Amino acid sequence: MKRCPRCDKHLPLDAFGRNKATRDGLAHYCRPCYRLTATLAKVTKRARVPRTQRPAPPAPVPTL
Repeated sequence: MKRCPRCDKHLPLDAFGRNKATRDGLAHYCRPCYRLTATLAKVTKRARVPRTQRPAPPAPVPTL
């Protein structure tokens, strides 16, 4: 059993993905929490206006 810090539930080890960088070899968050985070990130990224479609910044006004 391992606790997911995001949903604060104790879940079996097979509910966590693999991550070689951690001591126990498992991801910090359970799969459902990771999936929710990835989905929100994808939606947020799609909602942003791409740099190529943003209007150009105004030209600086020369001062005398």
